[in-house]
Amino acid sequence: MPHYPTSRSTNVSQGPRVSRQIPPLHLLEPPQAPRMPSVPLPSGSQGIQTISSGVNTTAPDPLPIDLRSDPDRDRLAQAIPNYSIPPASMIQVLPTTRDRVLISLTSGDRPTTAHALVRELHAIIHAPLSLPQGLPPDARQAVFNFFVRRRGPEGVQLWKSFLAGHQHPRGPTGADLLQGHYLLWGLWKDDRSRWVMEVDVPRVPRQDNPTRMYNY
Repeated sequence: MPHYPTSRSTNVSQGPRVSRQIPPLHLLEPPQAPRMPSVPLPSGSQGIQTISSGVNTTAPDPLPIDLRSDPDRDRLAQAIPNYSIPPASMIQVLPTTRDRVLISLTSGDRPTTAHALVRELHAIIHAPLSLPQGLPPDARQAVFNFFVRRRGPEGVQLWKSFLAGHQHPRGPTGADLLQGHYLLWGLWKDDRSRWVMEVDVPRVPRQDNPTRMYNY
């Protein structure tokens, strides 16, 4: 009777065992897929031409408003809401440092608007200087100092002529009253219910450090 083995010998019926280990997931890669051909970007000069030749849809910032120029109606409407200001209201013109009051305006016996006040301040800048009554001595001195710096050697004599009642073409104007704060940054009612016009001096980047500014 033939003898049949009761168990299989791995040495005869199977080849050598191969260890199949699954690699970690972070080592697996997705199958190759067709890729779109890359398109080279335009060179720097081409990019500049493309941008410059396109339509600029970014509107210029309406602030600040240079009070030395006649306020543009459209720009003024974009920059400052045309608030209605009641009669007998006091409007303080402050520098952005808020350390002093440059001048104070009043709305008079009739209601006025914010835009009308901006135009009034523009007119004051171009008019011959009229020192407000009750102007503190330190404020008067600051106006004098600014005017003398602006006019140079003839400034002292022109100021004396102004105090004597003479209006010289190169004499002080309302611009000296603002001490160079020609740029309007806003008009609003503050948390103490005061009407405030905030102004600042023109500034330009410093050559030694363009990120910093100095007074113009």
